[in-house]
Amino acid sequence: MEELFYQIILEAANKRVYTDRPYNIVFNSIINTVNDNKVLMLNKIKTVLSRQNMNINITINKNSISVYAKEDRNLFIPTLMIHDLDQILAKLEEYLIYARDFYDKNYYDSIEYEDKTILTLLWANATEKDFNNPIAFIEKRTQFLKDTTFDSYLNDKIIGTSSILKSNIKIIVQKEPIYEETPYSFHVEMINEENSNERFIFPKLRFGLDNGKCTIMAIQNKNNGINNNPFFKRIKRCLNKVNQNFEKEENIDNIESPENLTGIVPSFCVITTIFLSILQKHEIKEIEVAPFLPIRWNAKELKYLKVKEMKKNKNIESKKIETEYIASTEDHYNIQRNLSDKLIRNFRRLAYHFNNIQITLYPYEMDEFLHLELTDEYFCNNDLLNELYQLSFKEQKRK
Repeated sequence: MEELFYQIILEAANKRVYTDRPYNIVFNSIINTVNDNKVLMLNKIKTVLSRQNMNINITINKNSISVYAKEDRNLFIPTLMIHDLDQILAKLEEYLIYARDFYDKNYYDSIEYEDKTILTLLWANATEKDFNNPIAFIEKRTQFLKDTTFDSYLNDKIIGTSSILKSNIKIIVQKEPIYEETPYSFHVEMINEENSNERFIFPKLRFGLDNGKCTIMAIQNKNNGINNNPFFKRIKRCLNKVNQNFEKEENIDNIESPENLTGIVPSFCVITTIFLSILQKHEIKEIEVAPFLPIRWNAKELKYLKVKEMKKNKNIESKKIETEYIASTEDHYNIQRNLSDKLIRNFRRLAYHFNNIQITLYPYEMDEFLHLELTDEYFCNNDLLNELYQLSFKEQKRK
């Protein structure tokens, strides 16, 4: 395990980790250690380095070893802070046990790379806070795999019928492949009462559960179903009912005013409403939302850099290469900003409609997460959202 861990942190500093396929992953590492262990540790690192050609910086201080990547202005390179190497290795061993059992082995081209792939992709879902406190992060991700709270939703379940949307509501929780942000995703479909083949499929919500807390990593669009039938068009029109009792003109001078919440995606609001109601049903009241993952950001930036280098080797005009590269990075920045803003705005909008959804901390007030709490008080000023929230409680009472 120890040598495998050194391989990953050294290759990550070199901006590419190799398993059965290369991953554009980059982060720095600082290993704090006592003098007695330093020589042994250095020898193991040198053994790994001798087998690979790496362009990295290694600094040896009195009680620490630092491994740094070459800087790049478009990269957000976090630093893995290792204060207790033995404890981290023990936690990674435990994570491996559960991850080997949880994830589909068909993903790996060669099973010999299973452990390295698992440990490499673990860091792809870490925030800067997680890199600063990796033991807590590994424990949280291990708990994501162990938690069984939503196992009853691994099979399709009709939770009720919406009188407003005139459709049955089906939910399902799915296990996700190892390369996704979370081990589970939450899905909702509206099914035509008169023709079960006609469906409206909502975006998927990626989440993990950890000792009564929920982490939401993404809400992602997917194919909404066959969109040329009257049912699909009716549901899409009905989703605009999320705007009922939203006064966009009030308090327009206030930066936190609802005026800033107009640009929401109705389908995002609906699936989040249903998901939060199920969390509350299971007495999960603490929620954190991650709007930005630096490793995933860097992976795309490194891809653009590699394309740039490939074009140089083809003798394409340098000015054209640079123009295309700048355009790609600017598009990437704008897309990421839009995704992050849209995710945060979605929860702020729901907090406007529901008095039990309380935003306790915004991103970077304490860490990168948006923090929410579900309280016991309940009032919703929107008929559609209220109906959807209440349906899960009715479904629970029928058990």
